Amino acid sequence: MVLKSPVAEKLRRFFVEEEFPVKPESRFVSVVVLRKSESELILRTDEGISKELTYMGFVDNNIKARVVFSKRKVVAPERRTGREFLRFYGLFDEDCSINGQMCGKCVDCQLYGFAAAEKGGTSKGSLKSRVLSDTAYSVLPASEITEILTINALSELGTMTEFTGQGLEMRESLASVECIKPETHFVDVETLRDVREEEFVYCLGNILRTTRYGAVTSRIGKVKNEIVAIIGSDAELLSSLQLTKAVWDKLDASMKQHPLSHDMVKDTLLKCVEESLKAAPATVQIVKEQELEELLQEIREIYANPVDKGFVNALKNLKKLPI
Repeated sequence: MVLKSPVAEKLRRFFVEEEFPVKPESRFVSVVVLRKSESELILRTDEGISKELTYMGFVDNNIKARVVFSKRKVVAPERRTGREFLRFYGLFDEDCSINGQMCGKCVDCQLYGFAAAEKGGTSKGSLKSRVLSDTAYSVLPASEITEILTINALSELGTMTEFTGQGLEMRESLASVECIKPETHFVDVETLRDVREEEFVYCLGNILRTTRYGAVTSRIGKVKNEIVAIIGSDAELLSSLQLTKAVWDKLDASMKQHPLSHDMVKDTLLKCVEESLKAAPATVQIVKEQELEELLQEIREIYANPVDKGFVNALKNLKKLPI
């Protein structure tokens, strides 16, 4: 066990013990995350920002476009964050490539899953992810939180002109891109299924340590992830869209404009989680507020000194599914 705090005991029965869970055991740990952009953010698949039409709430039946924070845009950077950690502490097989041949043996592969080899490669089979991700949705409609940025590439002169063989010429280097405004909130739920305690700490670390998402992350894409609640249960209970619509209904009409108060959204989200769990057909244990902060502080301390805290050794000795 890497977690020592009394709060961890509340969740421990929802973790799998030691052996890799070959068969499903109906042990779920859901992490409710409030994601807030801290710079311009570009979330797109083809052209423009990804959007979906949804009912704004359960009470409010207006249909509007919301910005979509797709599960791939969430999991991919968090997974890379974890793989960097494993590589730093020598827990990673360098032959493992996230876009190619995966080893199937490292903590990342065994938790987030891996696919069979590409055509012509040597297959190690495949393994389904035990991190059940969900598409996150913006609290506000897309019309409130998106804008068009104009981008130009200046010459060495610091202007839109440069000297060529024919003299001074204007550069044709203007472009525009649709982006999401800073201070935009997304409600998200990541559910861990049948994980060991060490894998739980590893996954939470990836969420807390990942700071950039979307496109052009060398310049923009800063996002702050705040964990609002952690729920242990014997069934999967919550969805991101469900909570997003519930939050929208509870917000006062005068407050539904950009930027939203972060504390207001956070408090409202927690209330919606609690109300949703009251009708849950499952055994439920929620960790929130002060208890949650105690648990997250312990995880921060583990990551501050993972060797002395025994975390690196615990990951190294984690029993894996033979591949």
